[in-house]
Formats: sequence, structure tokens, C-alpha cells
Amino acid sequence: MADDLRALTKVAPQVLALAEEVRALAGDDDLAFVDTLDGETDVISVARGAVRAMFAWEQQGLAARGLANRYDFRAKEFADRAMRVRSALNDFLGEMNRKTLPLPEATLSRAEPSLKKLVEHGDANVNNLPPNLRRTKMEPDKTAIREALERGVSVPGYSLANSEPVLKVRIGKAVQE
Repeated sequence: MADDLRALTKVAPQVLALAEEVRALAGDDDLAFVDTLDGETDVISVARGAVRAMFAWEQQGLAARGLANRYDFRAKEFADRAMRVRSALNDFLGEMNRKTLPLPEATLSRAEPSLKKLVEHGDANVNNLPPNLRRTKMEPDKTAIREALERGVSVPGYSLANSEPVLKVRIGKAVQE
């Protein structure tokens, strides 16, 4: 597939010239254009191969994403199990009134709780805090920047650019070989 696409890229100027001639002969008849171009070059079979490869790679990507989600879920599940066992071992040491328990696999140590964990309650509201206990996040207002640039205002560090062209693929009645 990659070799076909490279070969197609090399002969693209000739194919383009031929395609313009064929378009002039075929007019608005897309099927006649494709059929004539297919009869004169391998470009249509290469394009069809590229479309099939694109579909296959998209499906591979979806499958990989599905597997990644599944393994992510499993990893979280294993981490949760480990935390439950850690908590049970901590409770076990507490029930035995022991700070440490040496085992062949590891030495377990139970630390006393500290007041370092910050707990946010349901009535916590940033607006109720004094200014010295708040911080303001500075970030660009991209909507306002875009609007200013569209009006012709110069904004240091920003400009507007065209997005990349996008290939739209409709799956429907296929051209028969």
C-alpha cells in the first residue's frame, strides 16, 4: 500500500493532466470520469486500496481504544483492590494495637493520623473566602481574541490561520470494479 501511494505521488502531475483531459471528455458524469480514469491508469485501484486501508486502520484504532479503556478499567479495579487490602491491613494493625508487624514479605508500619489533609465540605464556597485565601487564575479569553483578530485588531502573540482541509468520506453505493 505504501509503495503504491509513493508511486502515485511520483506520477501525480501526469495523472492530474490526464484527469483534466478525462474530465473534459466526461463532463459532469462522475461515473464515466472514474471509469475512464480507471481504464487509463491504476490511480483508482490505488485510491480504493487506500480507502480500504483507511477503514481498516480506523477500525484498528477503535479496537485499540476499546482495549485501552478495558485495561484502564481493570487497572483501576486492581488499584482499588490493593487499597482495600491496604486499609484492611491498617485496621488489622490497629485492632492488634501494634505500630509495626515484621513479615517475610514486608514490614507493615501504621502511622498515626495527622491534620494535613484538607477536607472540603458542602458549604465551601470560594466567594465566602477572604481574598488572601483565594487565587485568581489568569488565562487568555480565546473567544475575545478571535473576535478582536476578526475585526482587524492586532493581538500580540496571536494570529488567525486556516485549518487543514478535511477529507469527508460517505459510505454508500460503491463504484463496481
